Amino acid sequence: MKGTARIALAVAACVLATAVAAARAPAAASDAVGCTWAPYGDVCIWVWGTGRYVRHVQVDRNKADYSGICYYQGHLTVSSGGRVIYSRWSPKYNGCTPLKAWFDWYPQRNFPNGSTICTAFFERGEVQGKACETIHS
Repeated sequence: MKGTARIALAVAACVLATAVAAARAPAAASDAVGCTWAPYGDVCIWVWGTGRYVRHVQVDRNKADYSGICYYQGHLTVSSGGRVIYSRWSPKYNGCTPLKAWFDWYPQRNFPNGSTICTAFFERGEVQGKACETIHS
């Protein structure tokens, strides 16, 4: 019975993670969003701007696990020509949050065409996922 209960709990967690992911508001046509799998959920990058101009960036962590999202931090990077040209860390959050956590940055600047913008989400100092998008003119 223990094995069956674990499978049922895992299925319920997947269903909840899918519901959380589906509940997000869609991005506008000029914006970008991308997600990658992370333990018990995902990590997503949201980029608002036009062309090479990036106004707002958000990293969010969705996690359907009883342990919550604990002791976390986000990291934003923009790379061009193989080197990091912009890097910002969020403040560290010392505590736990259920289901969803996020950080925002407001670069409000242009980046070179073809740059890669990424956000990573860390829990207890360990990267949980990294999502990226490409900046186009």
